[in-house]
Formats: sequence, structure tokens, C-alpha cells
Amino acid sequence: MTKANSKAFLVILLGVLSAFGPFVVDLYLPSLPQLAHFFDTSPSMTQLTLTTAMIGLALGQLLLGPISDKFGRKKPLMMSLII
Repeated sequence: MTKANSKAFLVILLGVLSAFGPFVVDLYLPSLPQLAHFFDTSPSMTQLTLTTAMIGLALGQLLLGPISDKFGRKKPLMMSLII
């Protein structure tokens, strides 16, 4: 791969990876009423699962920031993709 192709691949890869969060939320939101009915709970309790997921995403970014500063960006990115 040439240097230009490598940069283009990296830009596309990072664009796809950054779209995962919103994509997952958009897939999850329509199922909230069915989840509330299935688990026989209130809609606010099922919305709490989305809140918890967003808190997890925020904490993950706070943890991975210093790790990527120490080890570079590639290793933490690959490890989080594997997990």
C-alpha cells in the first residue's frame, strides 16, 4: 500500500468506527417500547439502559485517552476492536 492509500484507508476506517456509537443508538431506540413490554417494566427503566450505555461510552473515552497517549493510538484501537 502506498502512503496515500494508507492515509485514505485510515480516514475511512476511523470514519466507520466513529459512526458505531450513533448507529447502535439508532438501532436500539425503536426497540425500547418492546423491551418495556417484554420485561414488564416502565418505559423510564428501559430508557435507563440507554443512559447507562452512554455513560459507558463516555467513561471508555476518558480511560482510553491516557492509554493512547502512552502506547500510541493503534494498539488501544486494535484492542478495543477485539474486545
